[in-house]
Amino acid sequence: LLDRDGVINVDVGAPGVVDVAQFELIDGAARAVRALNDAGVPTAVVTNQTAIGKGHVSAAYVEDVVHGEMRRALREDAGATLGEIYYAHKARDEPCDRRKPAPGMVVEALAANGLADEPSRAVFIGDTVTDMQAAARAGVRRCLVCTGYGE
Repeated sequence: LLDRDGVINVDVGAPGVVDVAQFELIDGAARAVRALNDAGVPTAVVTNQTAIGKGHVSAAYVEDVVHGEMRRALREDAGATLGEIYYAHKARDEPCDRRKPAPGMVVEALAANGLADEPSRAVFIGDTVTDMQAAARAGVRRCLVCTGYGE
């Protein structure tokens, strides 16, 4: 399981990627995803996208344009592919069991990949404390990377 901003692409800060021109892969991210692909490891992205809930960008734009660009850039850079993309769109001050640090999206991704009963077989790669908290609450192993907020 992979976070998006700060793990796959450069974290541009609040409110996040609201224009596709802001999207830039982190150096080496596409090769890392390709290595997972080559090893037969299923991938999924688990990301908070509060800019949607705050009205800065539409869900359709994020899904179609931003995530489309992410998939295109990964494929073009290293032939890498991603599985499903899970995102929570609510703002921090809105109750939500999906928004990290809550484990909801992680649990969804585990179930979709046949790991609901074996969460410890999965690894969450993230760059923030909230990524690590969501993974821990779902029983998933954690890897904090030194990109994005992990610097």
